[in-house]
Amino acid sequence: GVSLAATQVSLGALQLAVVLPLVTAPSHAPGLDTVGAMLGLGVLGSGLGYVLNFDIIRRAGATTASTVTYLIPLFSTALGVLVLSEQLTWNEPVG
Repeated sequence: GVSLAATQVSLGALQLAVVLPLVTAPSHAPGLDTVGAMLGLGVLGSGLGYVLNFDIIRRAGATTASTVTYLIPLFSTALGVLVLSEQLTWNEPVG
């Protein structure tokens, strides 16, 4: 699972690295805090997420792993209402 996740993330980063200079040019070099935040999000957010997802697929199967995508809107809506005091409108529970 780890090698497959690492390969997918690395190939995605390589594709972006090829296209990025053609699309935009930074106005200044990013600081250490920016680079650290990007590495943290990449390694912990995407990298660890991929590893855990492939581990779930290996242990429980693809059907079980795919149910995770149904939980994200549920928790994000609930946390938005409870933590951020957002309004819950009729279309959110229906959707």
